[in-house]
Amino acid sequence: MSNLQQPFNCVSDFMERYYRAPEDTGPRKSEEYRGDLRNQARLAYRLGKKYFKQAKREQNEKKTTD
Repeated sequence: MSNLQQPFNCVSDFMERYYRAPEDTGPRKSEEYRGDLRNQARLAYRLGKKYFKQAKREQNEKKTTD
């Protein structure tokens, strides 16, 4: 990866939005509640940040050895 610009800047970039289908009735399903979606997004955000930090470090090390 040559260009290490971070393609995200907040946890909500990883959240899947809840959109109700026209044929759905009743309350939203339990797996569609914000708390669970937010926790999954927080985990993905942390992993993404860690990946980009590591990749950037490796790129800098590569530049110094060349």
